Amino acid sequence: MTSKIASFEDALKSLERTVEKLESGDLSLEESLEVFEQGVASAGRCQQLLNSAANKVELLLKEKEGIFRTEQLNQCDTEESGEDV
Repeated sequence: MTSKIASFEDALKSLERTVEKLESGDLSLEESLEVFEQGVASAGRCQQLLNSAANKVELLLKEKEGIFRTEQLNQCDTEESGEDV
C-alpha cells in the first residue's frame, strides 16, 4: 500500500533522522535550520496522522439484542485549531 503522502512510519523515520543530524553537531547553522524545518514538517505530519487515527477509533457496543454495532469515538477537534507542532 504505497502513497505519495508519507505514512506515519515514514514520517517518524524522517523525524528520527532529523534528530540524529541535529544532534551530531556536524551541520552549519544554515544546514541546521533547513534540517530543523524538515523535522518540523515531519513532526506535523506525524501529529496529523495520529489525530486521524484517533478519530477513526471506534467503540464496540453491545445492544440489548446482543447485536454488536460500532460508534465513532468523540474527540476534541485539534486539527482545526490551527495549532502548530
